[in-house]
Amino acid sequence: MLLAFAFSSVFLISYIVNHALHGDTIFPGHGSVRTLYLSILASHVILSMVALPMVLTTFFFSLTGRFAMHRRIARWTFSIWLYVSIHRRGGFRVPQGVCLLDSVLIQPTFKRVRGKKPTG
Repeated sequence: MLLAFAFSSVFLISYIVNHALHGDTIFPGHGSVRTLYLSILASHVILSMVALPMVLTTFFFSLTGRFAMHRRIARWTFSIWLYVSIHRRGGFRVPQGVCLLDSVLIQPTFKRVRGKKPTG
C-alpha cells in the first residue's frame, strides 16, 4: 500500500510538471466526436479532483487502524480511481493502440500547443 501511494504521488507530480512544461493539448475534432471527447475529459477532470481527497482519507484511515472506515470509503475510492486511471493516459505520449479511447478518438488528430491556450 505504501509503495502504491508512493508511485501514485510520483505520477501526480510528473503529470503536473509535464503539463506545466509542455503547454495545453487540444482536440481539433468536430461534431459528435468532439462532444464525446470533451464529455469524457470533463468527467475525468472532475472525478480526479474528487479522487485525491478520497485517496488521502482512505490512506489515513488505513494508517491509523480504522479499518471499518477504510473499507467503507475504499469501495468508492477504488471505483473512482479506476475510472480516472484507466480511461485517460494522462497526456503522455503512449504508443497508439495502448488505450482504446486514445486510439479511436485522440491519436489520429492530436495536436500539442506549447505555451498557448486552445482557441474555440
